[in-house]
Amino acid sequence: WKEAVCKKCGRVWYGWTLKYKVCFCDCGEKLEIKEVT
Repeated sequence: WKEAVCKKCGRVWYGWTLKYKVCFCDCGEKLEIKEVT
């Protein structure tokens, strides 16, 4: 399970939205993806 929280706007991303190695939030900020177990 993968999860990412945008540092800029605080939006939380998870699941299939993080299928790429490098993901960007709608606000343009690069997301740091974390593996959640």
